[in-house]
Amino acid sequence: MLGIQETSSQIGKSSGSGSGSGVPLQVRSQMRVGVICVINDDVAFDDFASPACNEAMNAAELQSEWKIATPVWDEAPSTSSGYRGPASPERSQHFNEDQKCLVWCLIAHKLNNLAHNSYRVSHYTPHEQEIKIEGVECPVPLNKIPIVERLNNLRINVFDYEENEVFPLYVFKRVDEDCVNLLLIANEETQHYCLIRNMSRLLGDLTKHKSKHHYCYRCPHRFAKDEILKEHLQYCNDHSPQHIKMPAKGENFIKFQNVHYQHPLPYVINADFESLIVKKLHTSGNTEIIARHAACGYAYVIIGPDGRSVKPISVYRGKNAVQHFMENILKEKEELAAKLTSIVPIHMTPQDELDFRSATHCSICKKALKGDRVRDHDHQTGRYRAALHSSCNLKLRLSKKIPVVFHNLKNYDGHLIMQEIVKLKDYEISVVPTTMEKYVTFSLSKRYHKFKVSLNFVDSF
Repeated sequence: MLGIQETSSQIGKSSGSGSGSGVPLQVRSQMRVGVICVINDDVAFDDFASPACNEAMNAAELQSEWKIATPVWDEAPSTSSGYRGPASPERSQHFNEDQKCLVWCLIAHKLNNLAHNSYRVSHYTPHEQEIKIEGVECPVPLNKIPIVERLNNLRINVFDYEENEVFPLYVFKRVDEDCVNLLLIANEETQHYCLIRNMSRLLGDLTKHKSKHHYCYRCPHRFAKDEILKEHLQYCNDHSPQHIKMPAKGENFIKFQNVHYQHPLPYVINADFESLIVKKLHTSGNTEIIARHAACGYAYVIIGPDGRSVKPISVYRGKNAVQHFMENILKEKEELAAKLTSIVPIHMTPQDELDFRSATHCSICKKALKGDRVRDHDHQTGRYRAALHSSCNLKLRLSKKIPVVFHNLKNYDGHLIMQEIVKLKDYEISVVPTTMEKYVTFSLSKRYHKFKVSLNFVDSF
């Protein structure tokens, strides 16, 4: 808001937050005066305005013909649903109330009109018929953007602005440099689409480094070079748009909640294979095979809830050791599944009953016990264990997983087992891999089984 009309100057004040109303005043004089700028800093404004006002008052006392004319215009921010352009003496009304802001943005992107008054709708109304929105009501909701894309063969990205942060709301699935980037400004009553001509400028205040950056529209993460962005997109395009939101004050603490993982597993199987190196001459392409590892035996032991072996150690030495192992271990699984799905009723001694009544805190969450205390017992033996909250006791459900522990499973034994597991047709296999050939763990469960008890092969490391 600057201006000189012959010998005139405008004085005004605007708050840094933009919430106040700044009213520039026109001051007339017979003498030449300077121009006073409106600045968004109260302290700086006072530093400039106070001397000027004092000078004006002194001049008035000296009969200098200074006088205050009418206010030029009001710069109060608009809260209406339509679009209002930059403040000026000639403009004080809304420019666009037709709710077609998305249409005008798409035309503006197509025409690439960079004129200083490109915000005028009159530039785009002659081209309105070029944008097809049949069956889509204006203002266009976010879930109708794919329809607009399909009708007009366009690729559109929509971003939101909240708490000084820009984040994606809708991003076109395929990477394309010719995407239309829109900023959605909305409140409880209405919404407005704005065309983003330069994403780097919009997000440039995130860092003090003012050179151009390249942004991923899904994160949005910034990169200094386009080559780094393209490498990043190979992974990021597989995921939906993301928005990093920090927890509110008072909720920014994480505490342990998976109390059921504190419950010891009732059964654990410890196993190991033994192998021989068998010489074998074979050439395939550029690879010459001179020997192979052949399993010649195995041993396993089942540890029960009391920490002792359920039965004697099973040992086998002979041909087809892996196949023999899988046949026996699956039989063991069925026997253990029957035990896991049967519950032994609780048996309490007089001392157990006394301990239950005198308990003051839950042994799981460590909080005080009130009227919701229950008796927790071992479902396999029936022995009383502790007094718990009802909610804590429900979380301590018996796990249906039976771990099979191997020493160096990932690097050795897992390769032997996998060659045999793939032959099982009635079982589901799930893996946690580190590479295409190495697995941290893998599980085996029978399809359509009533109780869904699984064998989890894990490494002892």
